[in-house]
Amino acid sequence: MDPTTIIGVVLGIGLLAQSVGFDRVMTFFIHPESMLIVFGGTLAATIVHFPLHQLVKISYKLKILFVRSKTDYRKDIDFIINVGDTVRKSGRLEASKLIESHSDSFVVESLNLYLDNVPVDQIKEIMESKMACINERHDKGILFFEQMAKYAPGFGLLGTLIGLVVLLAELENPQAIGPNMSIALVTTLYGVLLANLLFMPLAGRLRVLSYDELFEKQMIQEGIISLAHGDSNYIIQEKMKTYLTSRVKKQLAEKG
Repeated sequence: MDPTTIIGVVLGIGLLAQSVGFDRVMTFFIHPESMLIVFGGTLAATIVHFPLHQLVKISYKLKILFVRSKTDYRKDIDFIINVGDTVRKSGRLEASKLIESHSDSFVVESLNLYLDNVPVDQIKEIMESKMACINERHDKGILFFEQMAKYAPGFGLLGTLIGLVVLLAELENPQAIGPNMSIALVTTLYGVLLANLLFMPLAGRLRVLSYDELFEKQMIQEGIISLAHGDSNYIIQEKMKTYLTSRVKKQLAEKG
């Protein structure tokens, strides 16, 4: 599990609270009604924005934010080479059994194209099409949080307007002006805070994870295309390693 999402949010809130003063935060900045207006309104607007079948998939996106497994480049390279060795030594039937043991459907389907003797150009075309579809699905998850980031400040302003209406309705009571104005402005604070400390960073994190996954798949594509061309294990490995940084290459070399 990658804890940086939680650490970042907690750290941001903690530093802001420290700068204001924790006693003042509890006294002036905790207002459940304002939070309900901003968060509830943002959530409701986002639900209106997206169809049900896309909303159902958001729980999977949230899971990725916290528990996405670390990329193992050495394992990817070894698997592609192992498939090639198995084809040469034991035949395509045994290689097919090995391929089916892999957990990534993209890898399984792409290697099965190689086993079926599909022309290299078609393998590359199909793999690129699959990656484009994966990228499009990722963009939909990212769009969910980007839209929440857009709606949150607006509902913060809406809460402020509601607070001002209440304030103006009670102008005959001078003692209520200060507290009502404070509450009115708190909703704008909530909207800005949610947009910039939660929703936009979550969208950005999903985009970074998407880049990482697609980059890994491009490396795998290079290996499978090289395998289909009949290249040696050394050539396959070197072509796949071109996608890696010098630091990762060094780590792989140290692991043997």
